[in-house]
Amino acid sequence: MSIWTLFLLALALCVDSFIVSITIGVQKNITTLKGALFSLLCALFQGILPLLGMFLGGFFKTNFDNYDHWIAFILLFLIGLKMLIEARKAGKNELAYNLFRPLILLGLALATSIDAFVVGVGLGFTLADLHSEIIAACIIGGTTFFMSIAGIYLGRKQKFIPVKFTTALGGLVLIGLGIKFLIEHNAFSFC
Repeated sequence: MSIWTLFLLALALCVDSFIVSITIGVQKNITTLKGALFSLLCALFQGILPLLGMFLGGFFKTNFDNYDHWIAFILLFLIGLKMLIEARKAGKNELAYNLFRPLILLGLALATSIDAFVVGVGLGFTLADLHSEIIAACIIGGTTFFMSIAGIYLGRKQKFIPVKFTTALGGLVLIGLGIKFLIEHNAFSFC
C-alpha cells in the first residue's frame, strides 16, 4: 500500500476527531496547551487502535488469505456507509456543557478511534509485515494529530466546516479505498 493511500485513509479516519476538535475549540477555556494535549490524546488512540486491529487481522490472515481483500473491502465499506448515514443525520454542534474534563476527553478520543480499530483489522489482512503496520499506524496517528490541531484552531476562530460535508467525504474515501483493495487483488476477474 502506498504512502498516499495510507494518507487518504488517515484523513478519512480522522474526520470524527477533527469534528470533535472543532467542538472542543469553540469553548472559551481552551488554551493552546489544552488543545495540543487533546490532539495528542486523539492521535495516540488513532495510532494505537488500528495497530491492535492490524495485529488481530494479521493473526487471522493465514486462515483467510484468499478472502483478505473482501474482508478489508467489507469493513471499509461498512464504516464508510456508517459515516454517510451519520452525515445525513448531522446537525449543528451545540455545546451543552464543558467538554474539557479528563474522562470526557478519554471517552471522546476512544469513541472517535473505534473506526480506526476496525479498519486496522482490515489492514492486517492486506499489509505485508510489521514494519508496514507501524508506518501505517504512525501516519494515521500523525495525521489525526495535525487535523485535530486544525480543528481546534478552526473552533477557536469559529470558522466551521459543515459536519455533513466532512463526514460524507470521509465515508466516500473509505468506500473508495475498499474498492481499490478489490481492484488491486483482481477480485473481479473470473479467470
